Amino acid sequence: MTDNICTIDERKKCVDGTQSELWKGIKNFQKYEISTFGNLKNKNTQKNINPSNRGGYLVVNISGDDF
Repeated sequence: MTDNICTIDERKKCVDGTQSELWKGIKNFQKYEISTFGNLKNKNTQKNINPSNRGGYLVVNISGDDF
C-alpha cells in the first residue's frame, strides 16, 4: 500500500524529478487527493491547497464527506 509513497531515503529522487508525482484519493475526503510528494489538491477544481504555518506545523483545513 505504501509503494507509491516517497520514503525519506527516496525523497531526493522525488525532489530532483527522477520519480513521478502520483495522486491518490483520501478515504472519507472524496473531494481531495494527496500526492507522493505530499501535495494536496481539490479534485473538482484541480487546484493545489497550500498549507499554513501554525506554530511551526504545516496545516490545511478540508471538509470530509459527512460535512
